[in-house]
Amino acid sequence: MSSISLIVEKLFCIGMATSQVDLAHLLAARDQELRTISAEMNQVQSELKLARSLIAERDSEIQCVRTTNNQYVEENERLRAILGEWSTRAAKLERALEAERMSNIELQRKIPTVRSQTHMSVEATDQGA
Repeated sequence: MSSISLIVEKLFCIGMATSQVDLAHLLAARDQELRTISAEMNQVQSELKLARSLIAERDSEIQCVRTTNNQYVEENERLRAILGEWSTRAAKLERALEAERMSNIELQRKIPTVRSQTHMSVEATDQGA
């Protein structure tokens, strides 16, 4: 072999070696990127799992609040019905009381007349006896 051939061959081998080294560095860099992305993906999946757990917990709390609220609404309706019934009874009692008052006033007005009639009747009986 000629010296030129040896030089060309050495340069070619050096070039290939450089290319292999560059390729190895590139592969190592890509591998590191994949590890980083994989770690980030695991972190995101963990955060997603935690978020879903928190959402489920909040949904459960909201359901409890809704159930309690529905119970309060039912109790409120029941109490309103009772209040309505009591209001109706109170109005009836007020009307009856007013009627009694009016009746008492009428009776009070009649008492002097009845007394005088009774008094006159007793005097007439006394005079006739």
